[in-house]
Amino acid sequence: MTIVDYKAIKPVIVKSCTKSDKHNNSFSIDIEKLNGMLKDMNLVALPCGAKGRRVAPEDMYAIAEYFFGDNLDWFEDSKYFTTIICIDKADIDENVQALIDDLYIKHDEDPDIDKVDIISTIISKLHCYFVMVVSYNSGDPGRGGKNTYFINCRANKVVLKDPEYVYNSKDM
Repeated sequence: MTIVDYKAIKPVIVKSCTKSDKHNNSFSIDIEKLNGMLKDMNLVALPCGAKGRRVAPEDMYAIAEYFFGDNLDWFEDSKYFTTIICIDKADIDENVQALIDDLYIKHDEDPDIDKVDIISTIISKLHCYFVMVVSYNSGDPGRGGKNTYFINCRANKVVLKDPEYVYNSKDM
């Protein structure tokens, strides 16, 4: 199992983010670029969650899994967010790679691929890290309309139950 440095992931995620619209906080994540930067960390980002979306009331319960107190109270509908999934490269065999490859296939090309099933299979069996990315306008005049990103990371239950895993709150 790869020991993940959450602090090291954050700047890599920011470098892979691109503002989508100059009039709001929308953004997307270049998964290929991100995967190039994650290689040295032995992680692979899955090609889902690459496009941020505006925060809606029904998103708040999921967001509350990553934020609490003043950080949660800070949310409003002008912010955009997404969650991406990174998996431990050591968990990737030919079967897992086939699942990942299926995630890249567009629905129009093969409507029978059940991407929800693929993601749930991966999350339930492999060492995964969830990265919530929130885009907002910082109000800093030096940022000049650029997005600012707040990033929070979590390990899935497979990682948390692994005897090699050691939680270090300073990594957050």
